[in-house]
Amino acid sequence: PRLFVYGEGQLQQFRYSGPGAETAKLGPSTTDRTTQLVLGEVRYRWNENVRLAAGYEETRAEFVSLPQQYDNVTRTVVGTVYYDREKLFVKVSGGYSEEKPIHGSTILPFSGMTGSGSVSYTLLRPLDLQAFAGRNLNYGVSSPYYVSERYGAGVVIRTGWRLSMRGFGDLGTDSYSTPVAVPEGGLVDRRDDVKDYGGSLDFLFTPRIQARFAVTKSLYNSNVPGDDRSFFRWSVSLLVGGNLLK
Repeated sequence: PRLFVYGEGQLQQFRYSGPGAETAKLGPSTTDRTTQLVLGEVRYRWNENVRLAAGYEETRAEFVSLPQQYDNVTRTVVGTVYYDREKLFVKVSGGYSEEKPIHGSTILPFSGMTGSGSVSYTLLRPLDLQAFAGRNLNYGVSSPYYVSERYGAGVVIRTGWRLSMRGFGDLGTDSYSTPVAVPEGGLVDRRDDVKDYGGSLDFLFTPRIQARFAVTKSLYNSNVPGDDRSFFRWSVSLLVGGNLLK
């Protein structure tokens, strides 16, 4: 059908376990939380190449260790445009978000635009060029949240229909919501410059079952002394989609 309504509900629990998780005053476990999400969306197929969507999303986040500082509700009105042709795929999704405290927490309210966009173009049959950008809210340790902005590009090389390889790189900033104390005294507005690069290897067992191995290296250059850092991540995923009974 050209027009239909989509609804979704989620309940997620995040817990960090690792060295120092129980003793660190400000560690990753600060962001341990339970989130509840509801989403309603109207989707419309304009023609065979263009699809549109508009919806409302609400997320409640309740934290374990610092609820008095972190508990919040985020409400977003969002719109999405898809443009899909044989060689070109474009997706732009964005809207207006408001984050407010609940349960008497002291989290600083946020309001502004968030969203992301991506473009993929098939230069040659086995080669895709990609570009992407995004602006989103994330929960932090030294500050309840930060605004993350990223701009990047990637390339995908396919070997047959089963195997594909992707490499990417991006640049951006993380701007924190509250001032941070520095060793020499006083407070500064924290801002981290970020560089990410990495790649992934995808293997299709069938058109609906896919395995993925991915690695990412992230470098952070902060204006707060002592907060420069780097992370190396790897993951193995099994992706299953579509109607497996067909």
